Amino acid sequence: MSKDDALFPCHKTVGTARTNLNEALELLEDELSFNGLSQNLTARKELEEKYQIDNLQEALLEEMKSEKVCAGWLILGKKEQIINNNFPLRLAQMQGLLRLNELTREEEIYDSIEQAISDHS
Repeated sequence: MSKDDALFPCHKTVGTARTNLNEALELLEDELSFNGLSQNLTARKELEEKYQIDNLQEALLEEMKSEKVCAGWLILGKKEQIINNNFPLRLAQMQGLLRLNELTREEEIYDSIEQAISDHS
């Protein structure tokens, strides 16, 4: 339901791998910038090894295999009638992997995006 068809993961199924990778990449970029080496590919490669970027990326890919899509996000998208703006969700419905009429506890989810934003601002 976003411009790049990303899915919103459930907070109950998200681990720490994404955070660990993002923190390592931020440290890497900070170090390159501080030393004036932002365009130096050799320095970048050395820092990728130092911060174990390959291992962190592998851990993230492995962790993503067990992530689930946030049901509340799906229900809100259904209520707002924007859920089919997302290609992976349309495909899941076409393949019978997602049945919107089987979502439960819809009454516990906000009725509009505006309401959700207002309550979380």
